[in-house]
Amino acid sequence: LLRWLATLAPDSASWERRRAVLLADARAALDLEPFLRGVAADPDVRLGRLVRRDGYTTQNYALETLPGLYVCGTIYAPLTPGPHPLIVSPAGHWEGGRYRPDQQLRMATFARMGAVAVDMDIFGWGDSERQVGRDAHTQRYSMQIQTLWSKAVTDWVLAARRDIDTARQILMDRLCNYQSVSRSICILVFDAYRVPRDTADVFRYHNITVVFTKQAETADTYIERATYEIGRKHRVRVATSDFAEQMIVLGHGARRMSASELRIEVDEAENRLRGTLDAWNARERGRHVNRPLQGLDEKSE
Repeated sequence: LLRWLATLAPDSASWERRRAVLLADARAALDLEPFLRGVAADPDVRLGRLVRRDGYTTQNYALETLPGLYVCGTIYAPLTPGPHPLIVSPAGHWEGGRYRPDQQLRMATFARMGAVAVDMDIFGWGDSERQVGRDAHTQRYSMQIQTLWSKAVTDWVLAARRDIDTARQILMDRLCNYQSVSRSICILVFDAYRVPRDTADVFRYHNITVVFTKQAETADTYIERATYEIGRKHRVRVATSDFAEQMIVLGHGARRMSASELRIEVDEAENRLRGTLDAWNARERGRHVNRPLQGLDEKSE
């Protein structure tokens, strides 16, 4: 099966095209429209008390989704001022649900790192089991309900809180699109000067590298050091509208571009990507829709 799947997307570019097809087909298969039309117009929200802990706070919630049907979860939030990235995570199928120690540790760690981390019960498990019973989880509509819950919780948190950094998330997603077209190595640096941590937080987000600087280190300082180190072996372009920073990176042998120039390139890349995906979807949809396992029976015999 893995060998067959590998033939569908042998490289990252073909996977991005395949991913768009799969997402479109998943949305069609889930058929969420009837559920979305039934979402409670003025949902009831019940919040537990806010508990201050070591480096973060917790608060339980119950959010009405469909009329009379609630999803329950816990919000883990940093003590530091925002804006913060948002993580929404269903608790999974393990016994204990969101109350099991490893799940609580994971969400608390996200909050200590500076994210608003929100978990929720899956349909028919945890507090949901008390409302609809465990058997509801195996019903044919359970996947639609679970997907609806993920969307409802995300939309509610974004609307209810003012410390969620939606602009940062959008920038990360757009640079992922840009990288898939430009084929360059993209490093996005965020200034975490006031966030208490001893080392920079560096991680992969899809196909780009994201950096949150350590405490008392500005993004400019990190960029200057990284440009000097990387520029010895690679060609480097730095996007910043800070004139002083442009002069420094020029001195390190890097090319400069303004934020406005980068935005133009990102817009052009997304237009190209959109055209490529539209053409790919039109060609591939008939080959893969409702036939994901075609030919496997013959190969397994």
